[in-house]
Amino acid sequence: MNIFILPSFREGFGMCVIEASSMKIPILTTQVTGCIDSIIENKTGNYILNTSQSIQDSILKLQNSNELLKYGINGREFVLKNFDYQVMWPIIAKEIYS
Repeated sequence: MNIFILPSFREGFGMCVIEASSMKIPILTTQVTGCIDSIIENKTGNYILNTSQSIQDSILKLQNSNELLKYGINGREFVLKNFDYQVMWPIIAKEIYS
């Protein structure tokens, strides 16, 4: 997979986006609740409109750019820094046991 695309109207949290980013896959997703926290615009992916034309245009633009590899590498770093279990588990434990 070269690009992960999640055209959504609403997400609790874009976990599938985080999983794709962890595999160094650039992201295209809509700017809706949940998804907005799962990428860094123009660094790990881009926001799209929930239309077939926007999705097509964004795929072609990203596919033909030098950003594809860079977004993937940045996405992996973003996930490791913010969502790795060594980061998340202490935060969850603190919430549960405090």
